[in-house]
Amino acid sequence: IKLAAHEDFLYLHYRVSDDTVVYREVDQSSVHRSDHIQISLIDHEGQYRRFSLATERPGHLEAIEVGRDQTALRVVEEIAGRWLATEDGYNVELQIPRKFLINRFSTVIVDVDDVDQEPCCYFGESDTMDVSGLGYLAEKPTPLEKIISNLPWSASLSDGAGRLLVRSEYWPETDFVGAAAPIMDDQLMLGEISLRQTNHPLRREWADRKFLIGVLMIAVLVLVLLGGWYSFHRLRRNDSKLRTEVDRITRYNEYLERMASRLNHELQTPISVISSSLEQIESRSGSDKVYVERASEGLRRLSNIIVKMSEARRLEEALDEDEIVRFNLVEAVKGCVEGYRLAFPGQVFELKIESEDVPVTGIPELIAQCLDKIVDNAVEFSTAPTIRVSLSVEDNQALVRVINEGPELPAARIGSLFESMVSVRQPGVDHLGLGLYVAKTIIEYHG
Repeated sequence: IKLAAHEDFLYLHYRVSDDTVVYREVDQSSVHRSDHIQISLIDHEGQYRRFSLATERPGHLEAIEVGRDQTALRVVEEIAGRWLATEDGYNVELQIPRKFLINRFSTVIVDVDDVDQEPCCYFGESDTMDVSGLGYLAEKPTPLEKIISNLPWSASLSDGAGRLLVRSEYWPETDFVGAAAPIMDDQLMLGEISLRQTNHPLRREWADRKFLIGVLMIAVLVLVLLGGWYSFHRLRRNDSKLRTEVDRITRYNEYLERMASRLNHELQTPISVISSSLEQIESRSGSDKVYVERASEGLRRLSNIIVKMSEARRLEEALDEDEIVRFNLVEAVKGCVEGYRLAFPGQVFELKIESEDVPVTGIPELIAQCLDKIVDNAVEFSTAPTIRVSLSVEDNQALVRVINEGPELPAARIGSLFESMVSVRQPGVDHLGLGLYVAKTIIEYHG
């Protein structure tokens, strides 16, 4: 057996004398009933692996990885080889990537004289069946050893297997500081260099440093305590101010909530009186019809504002009171789309469902209300007759898309479209800008 290394590969040449060469049969499942070569190694991940190399005829040679029970696992393409027949036996040439192994390697030649019998002979220097019996790969020492011996520090050089190659004449065994570093070639460890130095001068220097460090630590501790006391004092003062502000904001928020509810209630009666009065005036006088219509339009807009404010208020109450259930989102979306087709006969609604079962947890009525708000906007801004609605599941989340064709949204307003009282409609259009805010509130509630 000859072994050589060049660049990224390890090359092996086997010259075997055998009076009876037994090739592997074509339909033979076992790889050990013919003359073959066994290789065992520790790969770059630290795993023990065994391979058998046999062939049906001279020529290309396959490396088959085998398990501990001798069963064939797979063909390993990283190991390439050829089987050459000779007058007195055969030769085998192998190429193994160096990154495929570290430094533990064993190989044996197995002689079989009859396919129906167990192997009769094993030829090799180390055991391939036991990981502890694997051999070591060692390279010829380099002139680096001479350099090590001339260094002013105590140094040692070991090969990749941990065997000592050279060491300085003086090598401290106790009271020393040291450092070690591997010598690497890409992913291959070629060896290790170690340096040692006695620590007697360092002890005196370290004692001085410890005293200085102690003084500095005491000073830092005093500063930390002073800073902590001052921070704690400011924190207590700020906490008191913060509590006062929170109480004030809470009371103000409660006042606004009560005011919105009372305003809604108090305005209903005057609006009803004004509305009935305008109806009476309109029926009696024809000359003032234009003014009556303007007053009626203003009254309608005022009523719409109150309705929208009430709707937002009722939504907050529904989020606190409605019961959360498990339901199929597909059925809810289908029902909504059918309603849109009746409510907007001038629009064509295309529905695409990727899955017929999309279970979600929430409030079905609020989900429908959210979809209503989005579709209302899509219909209002659509310039084409078709509006597409799709339902899919992405990253374990239900995704509903409403797509229409219409004017481009102002880039400066995109980030605030879902805020309360925000609208991008033309001036004069009666709308508060609460629809998308309501939709966002519902979606945030459902997570």
